[in-house]
Amino acid sequence: MAQIYCTTTIACLSEWDKAYNSLSALEGKQVAVQTIEAPMTALVNQYGGTPIEGGMMRNVLAYTDERVSSMISTAIAYLVMGSGQSGNSTGVLRNPLSQSTMQLIGRAEQFPDELAQLLREDFLLKFNNYAGRVDTEMNLLPDEFWIEMPADETNKLEDATREVRLTMRENGYYDGTMLRIARKIRCRFNPEKAECVDPVE
Repeated sequence: MAQIYCTTTIACLSEWDKAYNSLSALEGKQVAVQTIEAPMTALVNQYGGTPIEGGMMRNVLAYTDERVSSMISTAIAYLVMGSGQSGNSTGVLRNPLSQSTMQLIGRAEQFPDELAQLLREDFLLKFNNYAGRVDTEMNLLPDEFWIEMPADETNKLEDATREVRLTMRENGYYDGTMLRIARKIRCRFNPEKAECVDPVE
């Protein structure tokens, strides 16, 4: 049975012949996605799959019970499933599907400037600790689960996710300024990417 599990933060997990190494295999398949993840629903549609929306735990159960052939979720969903529940042939595509951000929003009149700056500095001071916790969790995924996506499929994925972002920007879901900032962050790490050479966000 061909099954695929994807994380919105970093990867896609598959239970099938390891020759299946891209999201193109979503075509024609039912894919569980979290209700709050509209971009991932759009991405599944982009690849010709049928998104089935639900909460994370519901999706995990649907996937492990084989009621859906695929699932898109954060990496924590795999850890919730527990090693072995999804079968020994499970593999993880080592490709990011989305970026996570965090904002602190408060009423300016109730926070003096000094406190706002203190909060910024506190977060920056703890950032490495937060990042380390994510790395620790990701390291719980066994090495043998990782699958490398071919370059042409990686390019196809980048084009598809960009198309989804642009469409959702036009529909008012995404803010254009936020998309530009996110693109600049991605391009800082890989300036050769197509979206960096020919920016449209």
